[in-house]
Amino acid sequence: INGITIAGDWPRARIETILKDDSKLTARWKQALLQSVKMADDPQIKSGTRYDALRMIAMLDYETCQAQLKRYLANSKRPELQMGAVSGLGDIDCDESTLLLITAVPKMNLRNRKLAVEALLRTEARALALLKAIQMQNISEKLIDATIQKQLTEHSNTEIQKQAKRLFNQ
Repeated sequence: INGITIAGDWPRARIETILKDDSKLTARWKQALLQSVKMADDPQIKSGTRYDALRMIAMLDYETCQAQLKRYLANSKRPELQMGAVSGLGDIDCDESTLLLITAVPKMNLRNRKLAVEALLRTEARALALLKAIQMQNISEKLIDATIQKQLTEHSNTEIQKQAKRLFNQ
């Protein structure tokens, strides 16, 4: 899943394309996803495996996975599990996942915040939503590091560039 994300694709769509002609493999994948729902919440399972399970449940329909991901997103006492929720929500291309990430950014540790903000740069709509949150002071501009600020001020979309330059005084 992470490799697909790094390559710039949306994992769920890519995996569905790969599996579409193999009904047996599709059935096994669906079973693995259902098991990941249980595994993510099982305290007997190691945190690293639970992180992977959270990444996997994001491959389900948003309505099915959003409550569980939202719960772990809010749990700053378990940063590795929060990271799984951040990464999972980052892989879901919908307005609701964008809003959840934006709302949680100020409450995250540095590592998870960086992942969330990077996920918010994946599309123009997300980048604009991030800039709006900064403008509305829902996210402090101080939480956006220089690398991300540069990406925004040099973005290929001129509207994003303009807003970022105004917000970051450049």
